[in-house]
Amino acid sequence: LIGFLFQVICDGIDRKNYPRKYSEFVEKYSDEFGVPEYIIYSTIKVESGFDSSAESSAGAIGLMQLMPATARRFNVSNAYDPQQNIMAGAKYLAWLLKRFNGDQSLALAGYNAGSGASVRLFGVMAKFCTGF
Repeated sequence: LIGFLFQVICDGIDRKNYPRKYSEFVEKYSDEFGVPEYIIYSTIKVESGFDSSAESSAGAIGLMQLMPATARRFNVSNAYDPQQNIMAGAKYLAWLLKRFNGDQSLALAGYNAGSGASVRLFGVMAKFCTGF
């Protein structure tokens, strides 16, 4: 009984923080592009709070807050559509993870700030840490 209650409480907390409303798309594109589900869910939570109609002052749209250029890059015709938005966001995360040799921190920084900004920051950090 205690184990059951613990599971119910944990499931409730997990669903509150990471609603499974879009799990079909998250699971599909996690598998397709090799991005862990928790990274996709975390990105959605941070970027839009799971609001598919979210818009930022910078012009980012939808669950994963795609910029118009990113949406075009990944052939998204409707950035408000959860499936298209998650597909493009996951594909972009996969590209960033590859670009940054699997470094999740840099990939997520690139997702949020732009991959060019992360490359510049990575270069500065590398010079500082290695003394070059």
